[in-house]
Amino acid sequence: MQHRSVHDVMTQEVVTARPDTPFKAVVGLFHRNDITAVPVLDDQDRPIGMVSEADLIRKEAVLPDPEGRTPGRWLPPKDRARAEAETAGGLMTSPAVTARRGARPAGPRPRT
Repeated sequence: MQHRSVHDVMTQEVVTARPDTPFKAVVGLFHRNDITAVPVLDDQDRPIGMVSEADLIRKEAVLPDPEGRTPGRWLPPKDRARAEAETAGGLMTSPAVTARRGARPAGPRPRT
């Protein structure tokens, strides 16, 4: 079996957001670039988190339905706060998990 490195599968032209990027602008980045996640960078261009489609779906879960009910009441407080966020910094999952371009996947986990 051939193992690929991160470099073999990574996106070369990375689309990023800043913590203050509005929710609608993040959605636009996804749509225009045909991506499903975007890293959020700080002022020194270091990754501090990721906004993924799952984060956007979580946001949908707290929107009132046409009858005014808010279905997301079941979310834990931390997830609810993220779902109600209006910027990438509030929506993102953090901390960012990163890998160097030459990293290779770990071998299979031992069965227990």
